[in-house]
Amino acid sequence: MLYNEPGRAAAMFTVRGNQRAKVVLLFRSPPLDIDFGDPAAQYDVLRRRFAGMGWHTGRLIEMMPDAYDFYFDEMSQVRLPRWSTGRVALLGDAAFGPSPMSGQGTSLALIGGFLLAHHLGAQSDPAVAFDLWENEFRPNIELKQALAADGMSTLLPASQLGILTRNQMMRVLPLLARFGRGFGGRLERASRAVTLPR
Repeated sequence: MLYNEPGRAAAMFTVRGNQRAKVVLLFRSPPLDIDFGDPAAQYDVLRRRFAGMGWHTGRLIEMMPDAYDFYFDEMSQVRLPRWSTGRVALLGDAAFGPSPMSGQGTSLALIGGFLLAHHLGAQSDPAVAFDLWENEFRPNIELKQALAADGMSTLLPASQLGILTRNQMMRVLPLLARFGRGFGGRLERASRAVTLPR
């Protein structure tokens, strides 16, 4: 279940076979100047950001300090002009973190590692292997990062009009899916964008 107000969202869900409810609170913000290791400061930010929000949000905020697990972070992406220099390369989130919104961080790290190993095994010069790897893999990363950015604006519209538009689009998604259109088609294309070497 998802509740939106412009620039902020509260969601509650569970996963199959799990009796615990999970809560996600999202808000738009410039970078925060807080200690990401200080839960009290994080709770305070969330209390202030979600003050007066409708639905069950107030109750969820009150229960937050008693949660069995608490995680506070920013939804951000790592976008570097190059993933390597000389004989050193970055891989996974350090090189091209697509953000948790993509649901692709682990997959991209594993596929990237596999492709990097393939090129390192085929080239005597690591710098050449790094260039081949990046030229081959970067278009896929950029596609996944774009999907994550689109997903964030869908999940967290900045205006009431954006919320209404998103809600109307959700109503027609089943029809679009029948014709291979909509978000599902982009996800499908992105999931098959890399052909792994044997």
